[in-house]
Amino acid sequence: MRLIRKKARLLTLNLSTAIHEVTAMTMAIMNIKMTTTISRKTPLCETLFCAVILLGWLMSFAELHAGELSCTHYTDVGAVAWLPAKSLPESSGLAISRALPDRWYHVNDSGGGPYFYFSDSSGGGLQKVEVADWKARDPEDLTMMPNCEGSNACLVIGDIGDNKLKRDHLSLIFILEKTDFGRAPVEAKLHLKLTYPDRPHNAESLAYGLDGNFYLLTKEIDQSAAVPRTTAPPPVHLAPSPQVHFLFKIDGSVVRKQLASGATDAKLELVKVAEIDTARILGGGVRSFSEAHSDDVESNPSAFDFLPTSIDFNPITGDLLLLTYSHAIIIDWVSLIYEPSQWRSQIVELPRLFQQESVAWAIDGQSFYFGSEAEKGAKLSPIRQMRCDQY
Repeated sequence: MRLIRKKARLLTLNLSTAIHEVTAMTMAIMNIKMTTTISRKTPLCETLFCAVILLGWLMSFAELHAGELSCTHYTDVGAVAWLPAKSLPESSGLAISRALPDRWYHVNDSGGGPYFYFSDSSGGGLQKVEVADWKARDPEDLTMMPNCEGSNACLVIGDIGDNKLKRDHLSLIFILEKTDFGRAPVEAKLHLKLTYPDRPHNAESLAYGLDGNFYLLTKEIDQSAAVPRTTAPPPVHLAPSPQVHFLFKIDGSVVRKQLASGATDAKLELVKVAEIDTARILGGGVRSFSEAHSDDVESNPSAFDFLPTSIDFNPITGDLLLLTYSHAIIIDWVSLIYEPSQWRSQIVELPRLFQQESVAWAIDGQSFYFGSEAEKGAKLSPIRQMRCDQY
């Protein structure tokens, strides 16, 4: 029965995803302004376009009620890629191209400069690309945006880190994906400035969702409070603790309008949509925050086990994958948004890496990859694969 439900869910989600992508492509090509009514004077093409939108919404609604996490167990495949520490000492983002076979993207975090890197799926053939007119402050994550310009995708760099909580805005840098980026600095398609609605937050996690929106998860550290450990993780989300992290949405429709307009700079306010208490999911968190500084993960790694370092959405099921310094958490996206008091999650035990800060789903949604900053003195840092082996 589980397998039947899973196949039905996958079929629904594949159709939904296809409709989302066709809708986005149609918007880019036709540049039609949507209206809420259809009169006798409405052109046939616009009527059909509205029908596609409605069908996409209906498929999404069916998806919302499909109901469960599709995989129940993941197995460690081992290290499948190695990144040179000389080029990527602080690898903090991973994105996998859907359009170009065997293409992975990487980024260093703070101090890495206005660059991104790409390699094959083993880490081989690594190339460095400079982004023109980008004053990088603290890039932390990467994601792919399909149909960014027609059928072409964009690599999106999340310059979202703010350890000192002093930034007046964050930045998303949109780079049109190319087979060959050449040797000259590449021009960004869009520099999108982001502001929080309340106050500055630190963040290391950015992902593009199946609904066409971007999502950013903050990395909150409350030094004044401790979260007691428990013997077992709760099955569902409980009341917020002092260590709740906030999920913000970046409206994808507004982003697409900016991209279609040809504007290279824009500003947008983030919208809070959910809270995620990783400490409670993982059965506690830290014994005391006074034991370590927020940047002292290397010398006292257990103090910050539950802090989120990267996210990604499953391209098939839409489940949210969240990486922490110790585990992976897979969250049923539908229940997180529509059942905030009872959302469902699954803990995935990981072979612990030195300082794991990058995660990405495989294209087929059956496995995911996670990587780490390079250990001191090491020449290479690994990217490991976790594969679903039980439904």
